[in-house]
Amino acid sequence: MAKAKTETKAEETNVTATGTEEAESFETAAEDNRVDYCLPMNLLTNDDTMEACVNGKVYQIRCGETVRIPKELAEVLDNAIAQKKKVDAMIKAREKKSVEIS
Repeated sequence: MAKAKTETKAEETNVTATGTEEAESFETAAEDNRVDYCLPMNLLTNDDTMEACVNGKVYQIRCGETVRIPKELAEVLDNAIAQKKKVDAMIKAREKKSVEIS
């Protein structure tokens, strides 16, 4: 029985070592997966910073400054900006329509 426990511990150690190597290669790949991005001032929020979460990681980005962020985060921000512009256009159209009715 003691022998079986020893073998199990050795296997767990190998898995941990492999996991560490994968984590290091993932970090290197993550650095290659970054792009320069500049979030427009006051487009989405009234603050000078914006928080966004991708894959469980929270990023705080300063508006108006060029920063290096993961491509996935840049895609999320681009989608948020596009959605904000569509919503603003819809609000203006509804306001114009309500003024015409009055």
